Amino acid sequence: MTTIAETTGTLPDLIDAIASAATSLSEWSDADSAITNDGSSTNYVDNGRVLQHSSSGIFVGLFLQTSEYAHEDDDYNSRHAGGIRIVHSTDWDTENNVPAGSTDVRSADPWSGDVGNHAGASFTTTDYGTGNHDYAYGNASGSTQVYILEGNHGVDVLQSTEVTYFGSVTNNWINFGAWNTEDGTNGRAGYYSFEYVNSKFWADGNDPFAAYAQSSVNHGNQTALSSWKTMYGHNETDPSYPYKASGFDNPAWCMVNPDSGDDTYFFRRGVMYQTSNNSVPVAYLKAIIGNDINEGGAHGDTIDHDGETYRVVRQSGAGTSTTITAGLRYE
Repeated sequence: MTTIAETTGTLPDLIDAIASAATSLSEWSDADSAITNDGSSTNYVDNGRVLQHSSSGIFVGLFLQTSEYAHEDDDYNSRHAGGIRIVHSTDWDTENNVPAGSTDVRSADPWSGDVGNHAGASFTTTDYGTGNHDYAYGNASGSTQVYILEGNHGVDVLQSTEVTYFGSVTNNWINFGAWNTEDGTNGRAGYYSFEYVNSKFWADGNDPFAAYAQSSVNHGNQTALSSWKTMYGHNETDPSYPYKASGFDNPAWCMVNPDSGDDTYFFRRGVMYQTSNNSVPVAYLKAIIGNDINEGGAHGDTIDHDGETYRVVRQSGAGTSTTITAGLRYE
């Protein structure tokens, strides 16, 4: 297991830190040597890394990308933001350097034209609720993404965008949080969690993974994925609780005892269900817990439970007062 200590660098630095931590472990490997993070161009193959998790069979690609995440009803202006796009798939085409098999690819991805199975064809249920906007997060231009810079910025801008971040990678998960404290207008915050769900209540026969991302962009966003059964993308967010989505029972409580003499942290884990109707529970989610926005821990606090350690990310980014928070497994 490897922790990535809180530090300041660029978005490419964060991608490199995650990839370096992952490939030092037995379960993770570099899946495409032609995809480098050297920034020699603005093409996606020069601005990302692709990792393979052997036990789950899932490929996790991390790329610099800006995408449309909402479209306002009142004036039809598109909302864009940039950061790290995370793409998931069951295979990877090393000849064409694109995801293959089941994927969460959306049409705005630069590789979308070369991929047959987009998210709509790969997941049993896709839920892209519109909320207050014509198009929700997860629309044709959306994707699973940690946004840290509001606006329609090019990859060249993202290459030099400074962020503060921390994370943790083990054989069972990838977690990271990142926030932009430099841009007082467009700076945002976000976090991501991928989990190999290797301890289920029963053998449901579905691929054992879940993934979640949330960011503090102007209209909010979250995306939740489970086992190629449910992909949920909405503009609305809950600042305290990840996995508040179809196919999941989100974490609850997630607060510090209000008694000043006792700092016990009370929480209930989130639950992954077999399908989107939440009728058959499959497993607890252990890589991430909630953190109540009013009664939870402060940024950087650690929560220890039964040999597990979680570290609180609680940030808004410099350009917004919208704070998001969670406890990310950190060990």
